[in-house]
Amino acid sequence: MKSHSLVVARHRDGQTILSDLRSEPPISLRPTRRGVAVVGSAAGPVGGDDAALVIEVGAHASLCMEPIAATMLFPGRCGEESRQNIRIRVGESGHLQWCGQPMLSVIGSRHLQRVQIDLAATATLDYLDWIVMGRSSEEGGRLDTELRVVREDSVILHQRQVYDAFEPGWATSAGLGRYDEVKQHLRVGPVARPTKVVSSPLQVEMVTPVLDDVELKVTLSRRPPPGTPASALDVASCEGSGEV
Repeated sequence: MKSHSLVVARHRDGQTILSDLRSEPPISLRPTRRGVAVVGSAAGPVGGDDAALVIEVGAHASLCMEPIAATMLFPGRCGEESRQNIRIRVGESGHLQWCGQPMLSVIGSRHLQRVQIDLAATATLDYLDWIVMGRSSEEGGRLDTELRVVREDSVILHQRQVYDAFEPGWATSAGLGRYDEVKQHLRVGPVARPTKVVSSPLQVEMVTPVLDDVELKVTLSRRPPPGTPASALDVASCEGSGEV
């Protein structure tokens, strides 16, 4: 299945309006008070799917993209790879917030995601990417992600990460180790905070300043074993937390 979706936000008469909004399965785009909700309208992506999403935020416009639920990446019948290409452009003094929900890689799936974000000199960005490898008590599939952020023709972040539980060294520090969830929160605009690492039994979080006004926060976490009482998790987190 091939699909193409488009969001165009413009600043007009002191407010942001959606001048164009189109979507095709497996997603449906719906206007909200804050911006646009991203709703799954079909299962997937499934192996063989090829989806494209273009987001344009004009000068002085502000847009919030709100995925409503987790995205499930399913395998194709013959092991085909699914693809998603996201292209984002934000104009002068424009702002985009991407409120990421989990992208869950199901065992046997193969998915390729490419995200390209182009920012004007005074544009700001709040982008959250959230990956979960496998359903409860399962390994994940293969997930190949790339994020490239450019401001005025200068690259401020370009990274590629391949998640694959069956690659050598995956269960070591070269991969995700004991963790099965990754959140990457990129902010462009506010003053970046100094480097900071916070750890607990189920999670480690690191804030890294990329530039004076660009910071990346990476959070690795693992789901507790089934049946673990909430009270035990609270105590363990309090006793084991610390900063480096």
